[in-house]
Amino acid sequence: NPIKMVRALCFVALFFGTVSAFALPQGITRSSSIGNSWTPQGSNRMRPASHKLNAQLSITGGSQNVIDGYNAFLQKNPILAKSLTCLVIASIGDIACQRLSPGFKAVDVKRLATFGIAQFLYFGPVMHYWFQLMDKVPAKLGLDKPTTPKWQAVLSTLLVDQTVGSVLVISGFFVLFGFVTNLMDGTLLTTGAPAIFAAGLTKVKEDLWPTLLANWRLWPAANAINFAVVPLQYRVGFSNLVAVFWNIYLSSAVRK
Repeated sequence: NPIKMVRALCFVALFFGTVSAFALPQGITRSSSIGNSWTPQGSNRMRPASHKLNAQLSITGGSQNVIDGYNAFLQKNPILAKSLTCLVIASIGDIACQRLSPGFKAVDVKRLATFGIAQFLYFGPVMHYWFQLMDKVPAKLGLDKPTTPKWQAVLSTLLVDQTVGSVLVISGFFVLFGFVTNLMDGTLLTTGAPAIFAAGLTKVKEDLWPTLLANWRLWPAANAINFAVVPLQYRVGFSNLVAVFWNIYLSSAVRK
């Protein structure tokens, strides 16, 4: 059952954010031992401050363990890590979009799963390779020399990203979303790939331009920061943070 599979995948993705916290008990133990070493034995007067310090160190240590765990997973499985992150962020955006819709009563789980799995299959892998390609743009244009101002490299990358990139990425998502929608509806085989692809192209012709206009209100500024200061391996993650807001719009756009 495709719906059950997607729901399970959504659950796995949402659970993924806590996987790296398995190291948390170690952080608590270290924090507790440090705190106790600072507390004189038999000094009841010092215990409240020590306990407070233990709690603060536990939170700090646990947060660092989560970050370290995510970094390790990202290094070992970069596409899977980015795809799962896209799924979680897409789910947040779709839920927000539904709740902001007039007449909202309850979250449409099927709609949520459709949007989430489309993002998992598409944006994680596509943006992984796209950012790698964009990282080579300055070199291709001869703007990677030490004497070249960094803003020139960032601007050239941003121009390619927000013209060719935006058109290709948005168009591809519109087409893929049609296939995922038919999969979730159980009509993938009966409708057929040619008809779904044709409907996707029609969607592109009708909605690409307004979606691009909305895209240009947000992503040029966001990706300027991304290309300028964010390391390559974290650029999809940074985009996902911004995409919390973008997905509210995109979730509505794909259903017009």
